[in-house]
Amino acid sequence: MNYIQMVTQRKKNKKLKLTKSAQFGFSFLELMIVFALLGLLGAFVVPNLFKTKQGAQRKEFLASFEQLMKDAVLRSILTHSVHQIYIDLVGGTIQTRVYDPKSIETNRHKRFIRVVDEQYVTQIPTLDQKNLDLKRFKIKNFFINGVEELVAGTAALDLMFYIMPDGTSQAIIANMIDEDEDGLQPDVQFSYEINPFYARMSVHDAFQTP
Repeated sequence: MNYIQMVTQRKKNKKLKLTKSAQFGFSFLELMIVFALLGLLGAFVVPNLFKTKQGAQRKEFLASFEQLMKDAVLRSILTHSVHQIYIDLVGGTIQTRVYDPKSIETNRHKRFIRVVDEQYVTQIPTLDQKNLDLKRFKIKNFFINGVEELVAGTAALDLMFYIMPDGTSQAIIANMIDEDEDGLQPDVQFSYEINPFYARMSVHDAFQTP
């Protein structure tokens, strides 16, 4: 083997070693650095995850409620019928309901039954939101057209308001408390307001009054 062949062979052997080293992946030192960084990230990310979980669930509730309202407005316009938004304070659900002409209820507000229509969101929490517990969101005040519906000293089982066939609704202000059941974080006060025109919802981080 001449000199040129020897140099060429050495270059090939060197290149082969580098290729094998690259294929091997991380070195032990690199792996240790990666694990250390993951540990540091975990020390900061995990506490923050607990801090934001309450806010994430509150956001999920409001987004679900807003979608239910939008669907109720659309359905009310398309079917030319009054829709009732029924809030079950005991069961912890919110439903869209329509008038039942066959109902034997003497109270006209109770003559409504839940809408069953797969094209629309008609109840929250829905089956794919089992982790969303509406019972933790306590209603402190509930104003319909400026009138407080939750009278002090009385126990309310439900609340309801209406969406008209033209897409308008009653004016709603609900002051709520997001209770942290674990006691790890303070309870949070917030409010949602429903504008009568096409039931547009706005959210506030403090209690509102009419």
